Amino acid sequence: MDVATIIAIGVIFLAIILGQRIVVNQHEKLSDEMRLAVSKAFVRSNSNYSIAIFSIVFVFVIVAYSLPAYLNWLIGGYFLIIGSFFIGKIVVNTRKLKAINAPWEYIRAVYLSYLLLIGSAVLAGIILGLGNSGLFR
Repeated sequence: MDVATIIAIGVIFLAIILGQRIVVNQHEKLSDEMRLAVSKAFVRSNSNYSIAIFSIVFVFVIVAYSLPAYLNWLIGGYFLIIGSFFIGKIVVNTRKLKAINAPWEYIRAVYLSYLLLIGSAVLAGIILGLGNSGLFR
């Protein structure tokens, strides 16, 4: 594993931890009733989201190894699908939070968490691109 890959993984890992910490901090400020409402609203969907992400990544890896000549197109399609998935997920999650009358501070923390995740993925892609261009060699 080269330096660019290690840095890219570290950027994503730190963004995930920071984003989750932001949401957890806001979650702790919610009333007991609101915490219960948030938990009930997302119990089933969180496991479904995890299965969907795992499936998308699994299919991408299998197809990428099966069709290496089309890797550039596959990567573009992969990011289009993942990006659409995350945009759809934030829209659905926001609607759920508004439906249960979650406070704006909590909804804002969820937005910030997604922004950190998407921003770190873009930054990791840039770092990998620079690494593959020979910048870190």
